[in-house]
Amino acid sequence: MSTDDCDTVKVHPGVVRATHWINAVAIAIMIGSGWRIWNSSPIFDYSFPVGITIGGEPTASQDVHNELGLAGALQWHLAGMWLLVVNGLVYVVYGIWSGHFRHALFPLCPQAFIRDALAALTFRLPHRLGVYSAVQKTLYLGVLLAGAVMVLTGLAIWKPGCDVTDQDSVQTALNAVSRWNDRVQAALFTNRLVPTYPENAAVKEFRYNAFYGEDAMPKIDGASFRLGLSGLIDSRKPWTLPELYALPQTSQVTRHVCVEGWSMIGKWTGAPFRTFLERIGADLSAKYVGFECADGYYSSIDMASALHPQTLLTFKISDRILAPKYGYPLKLRIPTRLGFKNPKWITAMYVTNRFPGGFWEDRGYNWFAGI
Repeated sequence: MSTDDCDTVKVHPGVVRATHWINAVAIAIMIGSGWRIWNSSPIFDYSFPVGITIGGEPTASQDVHNELGLAGALQWHLAGMWLLVVNGLVYVVYGIWSGHFRHALFPLCPQAFIRDALAALTFRLPHRLGVYSAVQKTLYLGVLLAGAVMVLTGLAIWKPGCDVTDQDSVQTALNAVSRWNDRVQAALFTNRLVPTYPENAAVKEFRYNAFYGEDAMPKIDGASFRLGLSGLIDSRKPWTLPELYALPQTSQVTRHVCVEGWSMIGKWTGAPFRTFLERIGADLSAKYVGFECADGYYSSIDMASALHPQTLLTFKISDRILAPKYGYPLKLRIPTRLGFKNPKWITAMYVTNRFPGGFWEDRGYNWFAGI
C-alpha cells in the first residue's frame, strides 16, 4: 500500500468539520437526556434502558417534578441545547463570512432540483466529492432555516417580550400550521385506548392546576347546580346532580398529561360521555362539543373524541366525590388529550357544527392537543 492510499481527502475547511463534530456531541447529549426525561413520565408503556440515558436519578418516582428524577436530565438537556445553538451560530457566521455557503449552496434552480430528485429516486444520482447536488443544497438550506426557526421560537418561549409572533404575518402563518396540525391529528385519531394502570399506581392527592390559585377557584352549590344544555340536542332540560349521578358509571386509571410538561396517574369515575350524549339526544353526526365552566374557562372537542370509550363525564377522583379544587361538581376526563382539554367546573355544554375554539386555543395553543 502506497502512502498515497492513506492520504486524507479534506473536502471541507477545519471549522466546518469541527462544528459538525460538536453538533454530533450536542445531539447525543440531548437524545440521552431526552430519553431520561421520557422515563420520568412516559406517555406509552415503554422506558429506555437506564444505561443509555443521561442525568437524573433512575429510581425516582413518576412525578415529573421530582428533582432527583429530572433535575440532572433537564440540566444536561439544556446544556446540549445551548451547545447546539452556540455552535450553530458559529457555523452560520463562519459560513457567511468565509463565503462557504455562497460557494457550496448556490446557485440553485428548480429545474436542477427536479432533475436531481428524479435521479436520486432511481439511485442514479452521481456523487462528486465536495460538490452538493441540487437536492442536497435544498435540504441543507431547509435545515438552516429550520434551525433558525427553532432558535427564534425557543427564545420567544424563554423571553416572551422578544416574541416575533407579535407580527400579524408571522402569526397568520403559525395559525395555518396549527390548523394543518389539527387536521393531521384528527385524521390519525382512532378509537385506540390509552394505557391503563393498576389502582395502586394512582396518586391519592392529585395536583391542583389552573391559571389562578386555589383561593380563587369556583365554589359551586351542588344542591342548586344545573347543567345547561344547548345546540344540536333534542332534550335541553337542565340536569341536576342526582340525575347525573344516576347515570351508569365506570372507572379508569389513566395518565393525565399536562402541556406544561408534568403528568400524573389518577383514578377517575363517571359516566361514559357517549352514554350521556345519547341520553340527551345529541346529534352524534355534528362536528363539535363545547363546554362552559364556572370560572370563565371554555373548551371544545371534536365529536369523535367525545364518543371515545375512555372519555368520561367525571364525578369522582380516587373513589371520592370531586373536591372543589378538582372541578366539583363536574369535570370532563379525556385521557387522549392534553390536560387543558379536560375542563373542570362545567356548568354548560352544547353540540354544534360551528368551530367553538377554547380558552387557551384562542390564545395560540393547538386545538386538537392529542397525546
